[in-house]
Amino acid sequence: MVIPLGGPTGDGQPEDRGGGSRAWVRDIDIPPEDPTSHLCSRHRIMNLKPSDFAARNQMDNLPPDWHFGTLREVIQRGDYCVFCKLIANSVSTDAFSREVEVLGCWVPDVVFEEFDPLTQAVTTMTTLRLRIAPEMVGWEDAFDPFDIVPMAVNGQDNMFQGRTVDESFIDIDLLRAWLQTCQDSHHVVCWPPNPESHNRRWQDADVEPFIQLLDLETNCLIETSTPPEFVALSYVWGTVEVFTLGMDNYLNLMKPGSLTEYEGKFPKTIQDAMKLTKLLGYRYLWTDSICIIQRGDEDDKAVQLRLMDVVYSRASVTVTAASGTDANARLAGVCGVSRSKIQNTARYSDDLLLLALMPDFEDGVQQMYWNPRGWTYQERLLSRRLLVFTRDTVYFQCGQMTCTEDFNMLKPGVIQSASQQDIMLSRGEEPPTLTPRSQYRLGISEEYYYRMVTEYTSRHMSHAYDRVNGFEGILNVLRNVYGDVFIWGMWTGDMLLQSLLWQPRQELRRVYRWNTTTPVYPTWAWAGWTGAVRFDAWGLERIPFVGRAIGQSSPIESGSMC
Repeated sequence: MVIPLGGPTGDGQPEDRGGGSRAWVRDIDIPPEDPTSHLCSRHRIMNLKPSDFAARNQMDNLPPDWHFGTLREVIQRGDYCVFCKLIANSVSTDAFSREVEVLGCWVPDVVFEEFDPLTQAVTTMTTLRLRIAPEMVGWEDAFDPFDIVPMAVNGQDNMFQGRTVDESFIDIDLLRAWLQTCQDSHHVVCWPPNPESHNRRWQDADVEPFIQLLDLETNCLIETSTPPEFVALSYVWGTVEVFTLGMDNYLNLMKPGSLTEYEGKFPKTIQDAMKLTKLLGYRYLWTDSICIIQRGDEDDKAVQLRLMDVVYSRASVTVTAASGTDANARLAGVCGVSRSKIQNTARYSDDLLLLALMPDFEDGVQQMYWNPRGWTYQERLLSRRLLVFTRDTVYFQCGQMTCTEDFNMLKPGVIQSASQQDIMLSRGEEPPTLTPRSQYRLGISEEYYYRMVTEYTSRHMSHAYDRVNGFEGILNVLRNVYGDVFIWGMWTGDMLLQSLLWQPRQELRRVYRWNTTTPVYPTWAWAGWTGAVRFDAWGLERIPFVGRAIGQSSPIESGSMC
């Protein structure tokens, strides 16, 4: 049986686009199926080898795509074909009944520079991964695309290959390696912090001491104005009872050894974070419920909430409990808390074990309960390094790299990886289109302010009256550059007219003080309403009456409210 694998492209030659193109058209003999074999006929003729995934010149053409038949056929062949079974086990169950064509498309993976000491030449290299995706345009929602890479073999170079993930325990050495690589290589973007600007921030706030921390050696709460390296925790409180710091237990917690007495009362996620902090080699942990006075001193609490930008940007790393719906959700992989997903592998040949990778950072975190919460938005943006725990795995992200637990990627000279790219398959002769992923970023500009407000207001706040508090850390970063120009979350002064142009994206409701009918913020401020807002992408000069008024605008009085 002869079938064409691909679509018509004229002369059948790949177009030279200044980069790797893709050989698209070919006719291939498909031999009869042999149910006694461990591979179906389509996967036998692929003749996959580890070298198919290995590094090559970035300008080389990509290998041809492969068509695996409909998803229904793939599932049926999974009774005997290990590759088909790998695909079937990796797609969502609600896609099983779909008559969607399954495509295997080679896409660039890790891009890095390789130096030749003999010629002094620097060559940009890229490895490949095989993306399994719906073939036809319009079927993208049939199942989420996923990637296949070789599993590393013990005793061989395992760079840019899959890793075995233990179901119950994280690889603490790997997490340490991520942090150390960032500390050693990312001096400008991620490391070190700028303590001078931080000192000014808490001195201006008239806070002495600046911060409380859990000291995991003396087992007590400490307070200091010169914070050592510490770990911050980002998690969801939820509806469970959470142990909090108050004026009634503050002095007791300051006594050495007191954490031994109180630890059993802490939420499970905080207990896991304490153990993880010590495993990572740190002594101090910051968590909001125990390191901010939550009861008995509202003035101190208000001041501390205004310093969230300093806390999260000063932390050596922020540990994020992303999958939990409350403070008892635990950190999967710490203290023997099992992960919920088993890795899907297939023994293709004696020298090639294939692994279906877990979702990359953005896709994996996007699905988590933690991600759409209001308070966690600024915690993510303000943190310079994140260790994100989901129910299946742990991710690392800093300003220059994104790492996953099931993939080896710690190599100097890495420029980008597939996990940092949006990859659009061309369904034709041209190579896939790669664009940087739209990640949450802390931007210091007017345009970023509008983008961040748009993203933030789409998130859920348990208490709507905290609408500005949950954004205050981001506003503080902008204040460091633009001055004290924000009132009720609105950019005032010369930017007031444009910041007034926010538009609702859904039905909005007014925000009132707790158990009252008194508004917290004015009607013209986005913070005065619950619900998502946006800023339309027009310039002020296109609005005549606004354009004429720009030069005449002046800061509003802070007491004005309507």
